[in-house]
Amino acid sequence: TSHETPAITSDAIAALMNLGYNPSQAQRAVKSVLQDFDDKTNLSELITKALKAI
Repeated sequence: TSHETPAITSDAIAALMNLGYNPSQAQRAVKSVLQDFDDKTNLSELITKALKAI
């Protein structure tokens, strides 16, 4: 895994929580998207895909 993955993961989870999702929902959605997510630096795309996964 890249060194940027933890930061982008926590940023995406924080963004979802700011939108009103609870931490466990946000974490599950982000982790499910990260399994098939290639661009580990594209935070906005990660958030978009995570929102669709919820």
